[in-house]
Amino acid sequence: MSDGLGVKAYKFTRQRKDAYLKRLKEGSGRTDAAFAVGVDPKTVEREIARGNDFTAERDAGEMFATDVIENSVWKTAKRGNLAAQKMWFEAKRPEVWRAPKDPVTGNSPATPLY
Repeated sequence: MSDGLGVKAYKFTRQRKDAYLKRLKEGSGRTDAAFAVGVDPKTVEREIARGNDFTAERDAGEMFATDVIENSVWKTAKRGNLAAQKMWFEAKRPEVWRAPKDPVTGNSPATPLY
């Protein structure tokens, strides 16, 4: 079985790795990215388990996508969006901005117990 690239679909070639990383940078999850490039997610995990540079490449791709969203939240917060401001502060200064958990129930005070 060929995927149109002239290679068996289960092979995690450099070309597929690059396509996988591109999908991560665009915001795809690991499973979606793996299936989109024609490999099983377990194949990707085996590649990562080898301990080569691919793990760092994957992390950088995911970080890029996260940074895009973080920058969007920052710009929205600067324009005065209160929800974005709250989200930004809770992420950047959780010790100050997140509601403390109730030591008895483990819930924040605003969480209903039903």
